[in-house]
Amino acid sequence: MAKPIVVVGGGVAGLLAARWLQACGKPVLLLERAEACGGLLRSQQVGDGHVFDLGTHIPAFTGQPVVDGLMFDNLGLTWQDVPVLKVGNVFQGVLNTRSQFLDLTRLPREDYQACLADLISAAEPPQAVANLDQALHQHFGAALVQRVFKPLLGRFYQASLEQLSSKAHLFLGYGRVIAGSPQACRELKRSPLYDSKVGFADYTEGRSAIRHCYPSEGGMGAWTTALCEQLVARGGQLLTGADIRSVDLNSGHLLLADGSQHDFEQLVWTAPVAFLARALGLPSTGGPPRFLPIRLFHLLLDQAPGCDCHYVYLNQVGARAFRVTFYDNFLPRPGEPWRVTVEALERGDETPVEQGQAVIAELRAAGLLTADCVVRVVAEQAITNGFPEVTLAQEAAQQALREQVSGLSERLLLCGRNASDAFFMTDVLLETARQLQQRFGQPDLLQEAQ
Repeated sequence: MAKPIVVVGGGVAGLLAARWLQACGKPVLLLERAEACGGLLRSQQVGDGHVFDLGTHIPAFTGQPVVDGLMFDNLGLTWQDVPVLKVGNVFQGVLNTRSQFLDLTRLPREDYQACLADLISAAEPPQAVANLDQALHQHFGAALVQRVFKPLLGRFYQASLEQLSSKAHLFLGYGRVIAGSPQACRELKRSPLYDSKVGFADYTEGRSAIRHCYPSEGGMGAWTTALCEQLVARGGQLLTGADIRSVDLNSGHLLLADGSQHDFEQLVWTAPVAFLARALGLPSTGGPPRFLPIRLFHLLLDQAPGCDCHYVYLNQVGARAFRVTFYDNFLPRPGEPWRVTVEALERGDETPVEQGQAVIAELRAAGLLTADCVVRVVAEQAITNGFPEVTLAQEAAQQALREQVSGLSERLLLCGRNASDAFFMTDVLLETARQLQQRFGQPDLLQEAQ
């Protein structure tokens, strides 16, 4: 019997890799260290069947027919179409239900004028930057860095701006700002230079043709579960709780902590590269990045929330909550209760109960909950691997490790978030697909559909 191609990591990249290889007619074994696949794309069922996700996740079609076919079609799921993502934000104590971008006009007049002047003056062609401080100054100007981004980023990161990766702000949606009136933003965006700095004042303007969707039942976990079930139904193998202790690339052999041994023809690795280095017996300089200490609060409301947004960012210095998902605004359900998940930054000096009550107060103050809304915290959970704090030292060590490991054997292919600079789901899927096609060719979707 032919040796399988072993895929390590049951996140979105690993699930795509397993489906891709299976559609290419390859025998596949998918190994996942956790007890279930999906990573953060899982769901929790609480009480009377209320389902909550591990944060905000609304998948987007990639526009690449093969990827979309493998990840969304023939899974036995009913999808809720989300044609327009309604994303809002709270900044300077004001709820903006029409854009996720910071509206600089909400700043005090003197601050706004200084920030706008520096933004307009940041007109030099982009140059290579060494860190986040340089990236923000080049992109937005000094006033915005000092008066807006430095205080906001200080909520999340312990390292200084000079120590952080030049892309660290993008994880938090800080790529553009609203610089003035809707017409002023339109005019500025006519310029390729300012287009990259300024957002439209309303999410209905300038939106792409990219479609989003969401499982009609079962939350995001229904999607990753269906992908796993399809893999097994088509003859693939899946092992969860699979802790890899050693890998021999020369002989094509790996050993799990339970003593089981598995041969492989090729090894597609989508898990953290440091785990592979350890299994290969290689020295690893530097540890994994620090992840922001996040606690999720799953809420039930007795009445509709105070906005129609699908999710909202809270850009408030000192606030615990930083993103709120309103499920029933994009997945309508008749009547109460309304489901909400809050992603909040942990406070070491507060118990989860104290923090939960403080988070609810923040949502009321922001206008996201009405004053007389009855709120119940039905579950809370800590998330240990959400948003990374990527320092320059960790970025360099990670890149060096990738280069060292990827050149060891033609049997090995590194894919996914840990093998590239891609972070967001669509980018990870497209980059993984590019690597898979280059190594294994194009899958047969007609065969996959049978």
